[in-house]
Amino acid sequence: LDGDGVADTRKKVFDRFSMRSSNVEHKANGLLWGIDNWIHVSQHDRRYQLTNRTLRSEGVLVAGQWGLTRNDEGRLLFSTNGVPAIALFVPPRYHQPDPRRQIRRGPMAAAIRGMENHQSVWPSMVTPDLQSGPGMARPEDGTLKTFTSACGQTLFRGDRLGEDIYGDYLVCEPVGRLIRRSGVRYTKSGHIELANNYEATSGEFISSVDGNFRPVNLATGPDGCLYIVDMYHGIIQEKVYITDYLRGEILKAGYEKNIGRGRIYRVVREGINPGPKPDLLGATPAKLVEALAHPNGWWRDTAQSLLVTRQESSVAPALQKMATNHPNALGRLHALWTLDGLRKLDEDTCFAALADRDSRVRVAAVRTMERLLKGDHSSHCYQRLRTLTGDPDPAVAAQIVLTAGRADHDQGKDLILRCIKKHPMNERILNAVAAGSPRRFLVDLLSALLALPVFQGDAIDEKTTAQLEKWQHYCIAGTVAAGDPRSFQKLFDLIAREKSPRALSMLQKIAATVVSPRQNPPRARVIQFTAKPAGLILLEARNEPEIRKQLQAISFMFSWPGLETYGREFAQHSPPLEKEHQLLFDRGQTIYRELCTTCHAPDGRGITSPDGTSVLAPPLPESPRLEGNREASIQIMLHGLTGELDGRNYEGLMAPFGAGNDDEWVASILTFVRREWGNSGSVVLPSHVAATREKFRNRIRPWRQEELSWKLSQKK
Repeated sequence: LDGDGVADTRKKVFDRFSMRSSNVEHKANGLLWGIDNWIHVSQHDRRYQLTNRTLRSEGVLVAGQWGLTRNDEGRLLFSTNGVPAIALFVPPRYHQPDPRRQIRRGPMAAAIRGMENHQSVWPSMVTPDLQSGPGMARPEDGTLKTFTSACGQTLFRGDRLGEDIYGDYLVCEPVGRLIRRSGVRYTKSGHIELANNYEATSGEFISSVDGNFRPVNLATGPDGCLYIVDMYHGIIQEKVYITDYLRGEILKAGYEKNIGRGRIYRVVREGINPGPKPDLLGATPAKLVEALAHPNGWWRDTAQSLLVTRQESSVAPALQKMATNHPNALGRLHALWTLDGLRKLDEDTCFAALADRDSRVRVAAVRTMERLLKGDHSSHCYQRLRTLTGDPDPAVAAQIVLTAGRADHDQGKDLILRCIKKHPMNERILNAVAAGSPRRFLVDLLSALLALPVFQGDAIDEKTTAQLEKWQHYCIAGTVAAGDPRSFQKLFDLIAREKSPRALSMLQKIAATVVSPRQNPPRARVIQFTAKPAGLILLEARNEPEIRKQLQAISFMFSWPGLETYGREFAQHSPPLEKEHQLLFDRGQTIYRELCTTCHAPDGRGITSPDGTSVLAPPLPESPRLEGNREASIQIMLHGLTGELDGRNYEGLMAPFGAGNDDEWVASILTFVRREWGNSGSVVLPSHVAATREKFRNRIRPWRQEELSWKLSQKK
């Protein structure tokens, strides 16, 4: 307040940002100012906005692990330690909540195409210090085979390294002592394709023979150059993940002796001078507006953030002119989003941007129109959007779907349907509908889809069949997740009108959406009808064995007057937890969301690999290690688990969490995972953990399945 550059007051604005008890690599991180004027966070379920000295937050889909970046138009790219790039077809804010996890994989399908061909890395030195052991190294030369610590990524947006690197994707691999640089191609389907610029020579952008080289973060600098944060630290693995093998390799190389030597590198290009030092903090509002069209993305982003956080409304006329007339498309794009952040975007400017020659601006105009759809001009906006549903770029149509879905108005259903009819085979459109369309629309949309010529008669081939399967899955899964009786009545009517092969397929998708017929009756909510659905009666009347089999499999989900389950919330009663046990469960749920979803996924079934052929961690629903003996569960949490599991090998070990966490922490997470997803394991108390900790106090190695198998059949 007194202008000395030092805060005069301290005010708590949020107290649930990241769990202090979790491991560093599983904490929220990577705070990034988005083009939408929100601060986005990796591995976190909220986004934040700072305006007028007030911080507000909004729930979003959790994605990523360590690091976050975006491109010029604002598309986010995440990563996990074993997957160097993760992109969503749909921005995280549009993904509807699914607390019952009915949509297993949902529209968070990987938008990076061909990632399975991008996993190999090419270190310059032997890499024996691998947490998972020598199996992760190439037998012929001892170098790391695939990404295992991907982090700190950036889409380079500077102007002083040459045009050939602008927009390239760079990501760190500190275990491999290297940095990958990939060319980026954006497709009409919404996929992103990456290509290692040095693949032809089995090389990398930067790799080192110095075992202490540990690049962990990358950034575009104010001077237009690339900056590299090198931890330059001998040990890169967190203590809870250090295995006996890794500890031996660390001591052998003396890596534990190298600490406190981190540094930052600047990458420049011969013949190109770094840009001038900026002074945007002291720049006038008019100069900040000019900077919105700067060739360096750092300047554009910083100028926009300053104008918005300061609420410099005086520049609104200049921004309106820039958004419609500036020769630079990125300048027009940033002007539009800055107006939105200032709450000064008017209908005329937004409508003019809808006709912009650059599709990125048109997409942004549709997205920023969401505020106008809530106002007095909503009818004009819907009319204008209707004329845009024929846009040749599917990205525009996908945003119309998301914007109409966000508004959740009946007029939006026609817009969504028009976009589907224009692009029924497009993945971006499919995922936009799955993520953002109001679930009360889904059955009507599916009905219209089934009638499209592309899915009829001679047009049906392997490709169209696969696409229709996806449409059916997402529309049916969304309907199940909503649990609305009226939608289910319409769904049964639709299925009853279809011939047997397609009707059977749709019933199977209802059954598949429910996690497991064995475990769900105790926990599945019952859909309550006022009378038995007419479509269900017609399906039963077919007297076809396979149809009746599927109807029987899902029968526990539905009820009407006269049935025993009518009026119940759940199909079968499960005794509620006592108050102290519920507190453990609730805390465990929070821990799981913050710590475990990176590997095990929100639904407990494990993060799927980019090619869909494997999962990062074993599934937790119906796990014998959770439903079985309580002591065995505690042993795994305290000391970890490694080796083959149920006939499969997984990338890493289950880390030991005993040393860094108290008995109540361990009891909480175990109570949650042993009781969630229909698991029927008993509650774990802190006293149980303490007893097991004492019993195996001399244990230092992770357990193997065969050491615990004798206990797993003994429930208690």
